Amino acid sequence: MKKTVRRGIAMVLTLLMLLSLAACGKAKDPLPPEEFKSIMEELGITVVDQTSLHSEKYQTVYLACDEDKYAFEYYILKDTDTASDFYHFVTDKVEKQFKKDSTVVMANSTPYKGDYSLSGDEYYVRVIHTKDAVLYVRAYAANKDECKNILNKMGY
Repeated sequence: MKKTVRRGIAMVLTLLMLLSLAACGKAKDPLPPEEFKSIMEELGITVVDQTSLHSEKYQTVYLACDEDKYAFEYYILKDTDTASDFYHFVTDKVEKQFKKDSTVVMANSTPYKGDYSLSGDEYYVRVIHTKDAVLYVRAYAANKDECKNILNKMGY
């Protein structure tokens, strides 16, 4: 009887672990564009809607920047595959431009999510892909912590 109970508990624990691992692999929902804009404006950062300039490629494009510190570009694309392609395009471009004097950290990248960061003595870059959204952050190295705090407020 004790062996049966132990096996049952072991099976339940194993199942719970598998379910929790599966949940970690799923992408969370992207930040709604209105929420991105609201957070940035609350921080005193001007947000420009550039969707009309890029309406053929993107559903939404917001640019939030402080020219002396950083730029946050937020894209909503037509679907997950297009967002994944755009994420890889941006990360490849960033690597070619900045990789020689920097440290690259790339977290899990799947068709539904990706998190890429690169930093050097003079700059910090982060590209985050969640489902149909891509957030592209560029900053001077001195503003890296401030960017991380902003990303934290956005839930990244």
